[in-house]
This record gives sequence, C-alpha cells and structure tokens, in this order.
Amino acid sequence: FASGLSFLSSYAWSKSIDDGSGISTGSDSSGVAQNARNLRAERAASDYDVAHRWVLSYVYDLPFGKGKRIAPSSKVADILVSGWQMTGILTMQTGRPFTVTVGRDQSATGGNADRPNLVGDPKVSDPGPDRWFNPAAFAVPAAGAFGNAGRNILRGDGLHNFDVGVSRFFRVTERQSFQFRGEVFNLTNHPNFFFPTASLASSAVGAITRAANTGAGAQRQIQFALKYIF
Repeated sequence: FASGLSFLSSYAWSKSIDDGSGISTGSDSSGVAQNARNLRAERAASDYDVAHRWVLSYVYDLPFGKGKRIAPSSKVADILVSGWQMTGILTMQTGRPFTVTVGRDQSATGGNADRPNLVGDPKVSDPGPDRWFNPAAFAVPAAGAFGNAGRNILRGDGLHNFDVGVSRFFRVTERQSFQFRGEVFNLTNHPNFFFPTASLASSAVGAITRAANTGAGAQRQIQFALKYIF
C-alpha cells in the first residue's frame, strides 16, 4: 500500500489429469468412457484443466482533493473531485479442453460416447468462431468400432476480462453516508467464446454458434448504483 494504491496479483500454472471429469464441456457424452474395458484410453487433461491463470485486482484512491498530491484551487472544485476511488479486476486464463465426438452410437455399445478416428491435424493456424478446429481431421470409424482420437485433445477459447469501477462516499453524519458507484464489466468488450460444436453429426461442427452451450460470454455492461449506509 503506497500513495493510496493497493493491489493483489496471483498467477497459477497447473495441470489436472483424469479419466473422466463428468463435467459438461459442450460434447454430448462428457464423463462417459468410450470403451469401458479400456479406461487407459480416457486418460487426458481434465475437463476443467486451465494451464495458466492470472488475476490482478487493485484499489486506488485518486490523488485529488485537499491534502492530496493534486489539490484544487477552489472549494467548489475540491468538493467535486475529492474522495473518489478507482477499482479494477483483470482476469486472463487459457482455454479448457474439449472432446470431439461422432455424435451417434457408432460402436453399438449404448454409451453414445464414441470418438472419431484422427486422420489429420485438427488444429488451425487462426481459430475463430467460423472454424475453431479442422473437422476434416476426423473420420467416423467403421460400424461396431471405436475411434482412436483421444479425449480432450483440443482446447476452447481462453478468458480475457477487465472490470473497472469508480466510487465515492458522501458522508451525512458520523454513522450515515451514501456511496455512489459506476461500474463497467468487460471494459474492452472482448469476446470470450464458449466451446465450438464438437459433434461430427452436426452441420455446424467446428464452429461456435449461438446454440446451447456455445456462443460467447457477456458483452460490455455498464451500471450505476447508489447505496445508503447506516
């Protein structure tokens, strides 16, 4: 804490591996083994695995007002600019993994967790909503067979979000005051995409759409609030 500024920063570098997280990632059969007799083939990064995550938060008492570094020359200006505080939270993290599926019970085992065969490079150089991965890299296996594509071999979009706020207390008495707050969520209006369609049975495979479990997170939002404290 110095000159009215305090901040907290944290960075996590992690790896989580399992053979079935059971948490939906946009595919139809998350958490279900393709072949119950071969659980080794399910070993992969967990559905919730995030390799890198950095969060920075801060509180800054703006240096305006009587007794501060920048003191207004008039009393009216001092009343208008003094006592303001700025806050912010910056979050940046890499994407979580997801599994490409056949989209039907190709193996005739009733699990509906069949994966395709990997026949090419599923990654694209510049992934975007229209083409997050290369569907041509996958092929439907023969009837009654299991695919050789691994679980969670691709990753979705990361998270990049910056929220800011400004506030000020207006004291009425020793025990009563008002607080005015103005807040902007996702200040840069950065699109944080959900998982793409991962079923080969869908015409939208490889794309990020507005359907359930796909699309993007919230756009920029602005709100104002007045709080009475007593």
